[in-house]
Amino acid sequence: MIFVAGLQTSASIDFCSFAIISPTPPFSRVMVSDLVNWESKHGPIPRGAIVVMYSGWGKYVNDTPAYLGIPKERFERDPNDFSDMHHPGFSGEAAKWLVENR
Repeated sequence: MIFVAGLQTSASIDFCSFAIISPTPPFSRVMVSDLVNWESKHGPIPRGAIVVMYSGWGKYVNDTPAYLGIPKERFERDPNDFSDMHHPGFSGEAAKWLVENR
């Protein structure tokens, strides 16, 4: 958490703890239920807070195809083809819930 003038301004969600595996699998998504579960343990996410997730994918930062979730063979054939990336992230519903409710 980051604190400014006594106010909580961010929430860091360790998604690896939800997924049980680190790094999380490429198709994993933070769902609304994950956010509600996180809040039940840590308290409500403050309105306007920046919410980030830890997926463990930083271990792939020096391996571009793995980091982007693109098959290595396809990346080598066309490094500009990002049409089918697979990596962890927030579901559309969770992103919308955060915007509308927090």
